[in-house]
Amino acid sequence: MPSLEHLSKNEPVFQWCFEVYFPDIAGMEKFVSTTALPKDAANVVTVQFKNYQKTIAGRNVHQQLTFTVKGYVSPNTAAVMWNWFKKVYHENVVGHPKEYKKDGQMMLTDGRGSIIDSWTLRGCWPSQMDLGEGNYSTPDVLQITATIEVDQFIFSG
Repeated sequence: MPSLEHLSKNEPVFQWCFEVYFPDIAGMEKFVSTTALPKDAANVVTVQFKNYQKTIAGRNVHQQLTFTVKGYVSPNTAAVMWNWFKKVYHENVVGHPKEYKKDGQMMLTDGRGSIIDSWTLRGCWPSQMDLGEGNYSTPDVLQITATIEVDQFIFSG
């Protein structure tokens, strides 16, 4: 009879097994319903050399994250997200980075909650906020979308 040991080694990582956590934003880990995973890219620098070109790696460029957040009555999800956004820019005044930049964690877990992969998110702040839409013709939960700028992703494996 074949061994079943290989099943745990080759178990897939499911998209629904993730958590996003910002310690300074109460309840955030319960709000996020979808998110992009961290994306990085290296700038390509072109160097002219004699009669041809070479390319080398330049600065690392972190891509924005987009969160979709479920709207709840208590705690008021829209208010939590809007208040964070208003620390960035409010009534023609740009906020101070130490007030609006937050560090967080993003984790992928297995079906039992054990962490598979983890990223520390440094210097996160919302650059765009969409509080969703009202619609009498649907029973769907309000969806709030935020574009989050990230200074640095640190992969912990």
